[in-house]
Amino acid sequence: MAAHPVRKQNATARWINVLLRTVHLLAVVALAARVLTGQADAPGTHSIAVVVVISGVTMFVLDFLRNPSHLREVAGVGVVLKIAMCIWMVLQPALLVPIFWALLLVSSLISHAPKNFRHHVWLPRTN
Repeated sequence: MAAHPVRKQNATARWINVLLRTVHLLAVVALAARVLTGQADAPGTHSIAVVVVISGVTMFVLDFLRNPSHLREVAGVGVVLKIAMCIWMVLQPALLVPIFWALLLVSSLISHAPKNFRHHVWLPRTN
């Protein structure tokens, strides 16, 4: 029996999301390895940081298209903050290490906060 088109589309979107998250996680781990081993200024580190930014922005855009109200929640605003910090890290490689640690702190706090905090809508609708 053929899958329902909507389910197939959702399954495809889900796998795209899984692949993007995997690329993002691999890049974050590669960047962390550079930071933790004192090789943040090694060749290729900037490229790894760019992959972190591109994969993160792509995931956010796809999440936003699926759920525009996500941007009004603490978690969504947190993602925008993390993207801004990643872009700052790419534009200012000399600050890569402290920005990396700040990103890790922000990411951990937001992702492990209680659900009612993460999904709290604190930006009102403008309609």
